[in-house]
Amino acid sequence: MKRSLLLIITLSICLSAGSQESNKNKFNVWGNTNSSLKQGGKVAYQDSVLYYANPRDSFKLYRMNIDGSNKRRICHDIPAQINVVGNYIFYINENSNSGKTGMYSISVNGRDRKFYDISTGYLRVHNSGIAYFTDNGCFNQLNTNKLSKTVEPVFIEKDYITNAYITTDYIVYSKYWENLSVNARNGGLYIYDRATRKTERLLNANHIIMDFVVSDGWRWIFYSQGGGYYDNNSKQYPKDLYLISNHDKDPKRLPVPENAFLNKLNFIDKWLYYRSDVGRQNYVLYRISFDGKTIQQVSALEGDIYEAGDYLIFYDGKKLVRTLKDGRLEKVL
Repeated sequence: MKRSLLLIITLSICLSAGSQESNKNKFNVWGNTNSSLKQGGKVAYQDSVLYYANPRDSFKLYRMNIDGSNKRRICHDIPAQINVVGNYIFYINENSNSGKTGMYSISVNGRDRKFYDISTGYLRVHNSGIAYFTDNGCFNQLNTNKLSKTVEPVFIEKDYITNAYITTDYIVYSKYWENLSVNARNGGLYIYDRATRKTERLLNANHIIMDFVVSDGWRWIFYSQGGGYYDNNSKQYPKDLYLISNHDKDPKRLPVPENAFLNKLNFIDKWLYYRSDVGRQNYVLYRISFDGKTIQQVSALEGDIYEAGDYLIFYDGKKLVRTLKDGRLEKVL
């Protein structure tokens, strides 16, 4: 009888522990996806909650459940590059009326607001508390847990970095086209290995890179090429969409239509999303599988798209619309 009672108690404890484990909050490892941040980071997602710049209240920082319920304002800041890590939100405040412009953190409940004197067009925060950002042609980091708030370079690049994204293991970046700032275009692709601290050139700086997006873990880099000349100036590089992978570093052309609009690429769940003109001056959203074998029409909704768990969030500066990732089941939030 005692052994049976002991078995019941042990089983009860194990079930209780398992239940507690399954109910733990699903906190982000990274505060937002690179695809979302490259569009301005106006929306972030964590554990069934959206954090966003509300277009219906002068773009102030709000939160709401993914089903559209429990909307409430967090603060009067106007956020960009929103990152949500655990119980804190990190963002760039663009509202000078609510304080200094620059980077802030605030709890998800609107408490403990802190200012960090940095400004950037790209900010990605890891759950370790390290904020990574671009600033004046450099790729920097800041430990938000330290009182000193000392900014340090992640690596040294002698040329000016124009565009960069960080993943768990790598930093992918571009420079000025032909390394001349007067051109004001992105040129080439380079990858910095955070473990070995070595940089590899994937494409020379004489390639014009209109846009690129990288998957976490550096399995795929998608980029749209807008020209540029061969080294001997004999002819231009073709204007198209390409894929480089860590298994095959020779660029592979992806079969998208000639009228595809390739300045805003998004990579979500092994699908690359892009827009293409369907002849009505309306750029419809499509997606192509990472191997280039399947193309699907997704939606005619306008706006940038953000990943939110099982959903896409369309953000057109006026409202938020939620759909499944294939475009079905539209719902205005």
